[in-house]
Amino acid sequence: MDSSSEACRSSSSGSGRTLASAFATAGAIGGVVLGAVLSAAVVDVVQLGAGTSAAVPPLRTAVPIGLVVLALTAFALAALVPVAALAGRRMR
Repeated sequence: MDSSSEACRSSSSGSGRTLASAFATAGAIGGVVLGAVLSAAVVDVVQLGAGTSAAVPPLRTAVPIGLVVLALTAFALAALVPVAALAGRRMR
């Protein structure tokens, strides 16, 4: 194996990681936005299904930011641990 193919392989794996990180970030942001939109839609449907003009007490969408951050962190760890383990086995 010559040095040029080794350099090409190392640079392509770096761009692959960057691309994977970009996709993961876009997916997480898209999931949070979709969740917020769907939760607002559910509140509207529940109000409509209740048969009244306004619910008493009024239904409001409440998104606990701390819980969202905790869930995203747990998801990131759950996704990255197997990837890191497989990458570590591959590097041996």
